[in-house]
Amino acid sequence: MFTENVRHPNSMLADYCTLMCDYAQSTRSARLSPDGSSTESPVISTEDTVISQVPVSETPGDTEIADPADNKENSAAMPTIFICTIFLVAITSVIISSARKKTKPVSGILSVLFATAALVLCVIGAVNGTIFTRTEGDPRDTVIAFFESIVSGDYDTAYNYLSDYSDLGLDIAVKDEVSASMINALHSSYAFELVDDCDTDGLSARQNVKIRYLDFNRMSEDLLKNTNECIRMMVDRLSKKEIYNESGEYLDSFIASAYAEAVELTLSRKEDYFSYAFLGLDLVYRNDLWLINTSPELLTALSGGA
Repeated sequence: MFTENVRHPNSMLADYCTLMCDYAQSTRSARLSPDGSSTESPVISTEDTVISQVPVSETPGDTEIADPADNKENSAAMPTIFICTIFLVAITSVIISSARKKTKPVSGILSVLFATAALVLCVIGAVNGTIFTRTEGDPRDTVIAFFESIVSGDYDTAYNYLSDYSDLGLDIAVKDEVSASMINALHSSYAFELVDDCDTDGLSARQNVKIRYLDFNRMSEDLLKNTNECIRMMVDRLSKKEIYNESGEYLDSFIASAYAEAVELTLSRKEDYFSYAFLGLDLVYRNDLWLINTSPELLTALSGGA
C-alpha cells in the first residue's frame, strides 16, 4: 500500500487492519452453523466470470443489538472477580504469616495493596483503552513558529515542527538563474494568518490557516504570452546570426534569453498571481511537543500550486 501522500498513514493502516480482522470474524461466524459445519454459499459461474457469493450476516428484527457499554462491563467482570479472589487469598496469607511471625503485618499488607492496585490499573487500561497523559503548550504556537520560519527562510527550524517530514526541499539551491528567480519570488510571497480557534482533542489538534503564495499555474499563461512578445522584440533588434542556426531554427541561447526576459517581465507583476489557500492543519502531540502533520494542500501551496 502506498502511503507517502496519505495524511495519517499509521492511523490509516491501523484502521485497515482492524476492519479486515472484524470482517474475517463476521464472515466466519456467518459461514459456520451452530454445530460447526460450513454453510458457505457455492461459487457460481456466469458467462466465464466466476462470482463468489459472500454471505452477509443479517440482524433479525427481534434480535437486540448489544450495547458497547455492556461489552465493557462483561469484559471487566471476570478480571474483577479474579482480582478480588487474589486479594482475599493474599490478605489471608499475610494474616497467617503474621500470626506465625514470618511476615511483618504492615509490609505484607502494603505489598498486597500495591500489587492489587497494579492489577486494577491493568484492567482499566484493557477495558477503557489508552490512558493519555496531559499535554503541555499551545498548538497555535507551533503553527505560528512554523510559518514564521517559512516566511523568514529559516527552513531548518521549520522542519523541526513537522511530524512526518524532515525536509521539504525548500532550501535546495538552484544553479539556473531564471529558475532561482522564480523560486525566490515564490518564497518571498509566503504569508499566513490563523483562522478561528484551535480545536484540541486529547493528543491531537486542528488549526485553520490562510496561506498566501505565488501561484505558478496562474502565471503560466501570461508567461507564455510574454515569452512570445520578447521573441518578437528580440527578432527586430538582433541580427540573424544571433537568432537562427544553420538549419534556420532558433538558437537555444536565443530562446533562453527571450525566456529570461519574459520571466523578469512577468515577475515584475507577481502580486497579480498571488493565491490564497484555506487549510485545516492537523497536529499531534509527540515527545512533549505539538507537531504538524503535513497535508497535500500544504505541500501544494509551498510549491507554488504545482
